[in-house]
Formats: sequence, structure tokens, C-alpha cells
Amino acid sequence: MATAIKRASTIGASQQAKYNFSKARAKGPHVLRSVAMPRAVLVTMILTALLFPSLWQPLLSSSWAYLRRSRFYKLSIFETVWTVLSYVFFEIVYNVRFVQNPEMRLGVLSARARGDHTAPKPPQMRVPWKRLGELTTYVAPLLALDLTIIKKFAGVPLVDIRRSGGYDSTLSDGTIRASSLVPTLHNFSLSSPFQLIRALPAEVPTSRRLMLELVASLLIYDSLFFFFHLSLHRIPLLKRTHMAHHNHAEMNPQITNQLDVEERLGLVPSTSLEAMY
Repeated sequence: MATAIKRASTIGASQQAKYNFSKARAKGPHVLRSVAMPRAVLVTMILTALLFPSLWQPLLSSSWAYLRRSRFYKLSIFETVWTVLSYVFFEIVYNVRFVQNPEMRLGVLSARARGDHTAPKPPQMRVPWKRLGELTTYVAPLLALDLTIIKKFAGVPLVDIRRSGGYDSTLSDGTIRASSLVPTLHNFSLSSPFQLIRALPAEVPTSRRLMLELVASLLIYDSLFFFFHLSLHRIPLLKRTHMAHHNHAEMNPQITNQLDVEERLGLVPSTSLEAMY
């Protein structure tokens, strides 16, 4: 009798787990519908930017005029600061969604699929002040490049590039090239100890150019990252370093940025090449 009751309760729990699992999967169409409108808006913006650049030119002209006057935008560390702030924003958003929606957790879904109605506890999210070491490891290599390498952009005269790097703008000795593929160290001096500003092009970019360069930069970075990540799994020395990144009880938004110093330094060249393009 006890065995029959235990078996019946097990079947009931299994059926309930399957129901919960199906219910979680049923939310899929609702999620798709929730992102359909933003995707439609994004596709419309991309198509109009490529096919009808004149529609966006007035907005781009006024925006570029404002940015060229902005002291913050002209700082050499602007890209690093903007990247960090963007990452913090998106991580917070996904952390909140992750905690409020258990069906998004792989551990919950796999447990329910096995008929286990006792879902694992959510992983403990680390508070911001306990992640200062991770933030330092993330930012330090990027800031080192920002403060030591001259930023070069297409369409900027060599005179402006030399001036931004602390060199005499009246000279043209051939030691500095305008090409972004040839890195140039800042001319360190007491009056200019670091690379603090960047020379920006005066010409207003078109929406077509912006979109094409954005796609190209994403392809370049993604390709470089693929080969770098592949080396982390194939080269024994790098593999031992990288395995800590996969040694987690469950995936969550915070662990995507938990990398060792060696991995950070390896990502910097691919990021720099993509940014220089």
C-alpha cells in the first residue's frame, strides 16, 4: 500500500513537473512577440539608413556637430567609459530578468524535464562593491591603450593627429603615419604626460557609411574572437586558464565577464583592431 502511494505521488510530481515545463516553454511565443516590434524598428532603421541616407543626414549633421564640441566625447578614454557603462546597464537588466523569470534558468528546465519538482536555488549574485577587482581587470588593459596609443580616424589630417599625440604639428618627418593600422605611441612629456584627447574628422559621416562600417567591425571582431576562443580550447596552456570560465554550477548573466587577466589581454588586440577599423 505504501509503495503504491509513493509511486502515485511520484507520478503526480512527474506530471506536475512536465506541466510546469510545458508552461515555461509555452511562454516562448509571448517572448517572441515582445521582441517583434523592436526588431521591426531596427530592421526599418537599417534599411532606410542603407537605401535612403538623405533621410538621416540632417540628424547626423546636428549630432556630429554637437559631439565634436563635446569635451567628454573628445577624450581618448571615451570608448572605454561608454563600453563599461553600457555593459553595466545591460547586465543589470538581464540580472533582474534572470531572477524574476525562473523558466529562463537552464538548471530549472533540466530539473523539470527529469521530473524533479524541487528546482535548484537561484545562484547568489555578487553585489557591485565585491566586483571591483573584476572591474579593474576589465578596464585596465583598455585604459592602458587609451592613454598611450594615438587614436587615428579616417579623414583626420596628419597635422591634427600629431597635435593630439603631443608631437610638433609643424613638422612632417615621416615618423607618424595617418593609417590606423600603424600604431603610434604618444609623445610623453611633462606638458603632455598621457594621450588625453583624440582628433576627430570634420566630415559628417553618412548613415550608409556608418551602417556598413558597423557591420564590418562586428564581422572583424566576431571572427577574431572566434579564433581566439578556439585557441583557448585547443592550446593546453590556454585551456587550463580558460576552464575556470566554464567551471560554474549554472549559467547566469554575471559569469560572462568573469575572465582571467590572460584572457583579457588576449581580447584587447581583437577589440583594438575592430575599433581602429
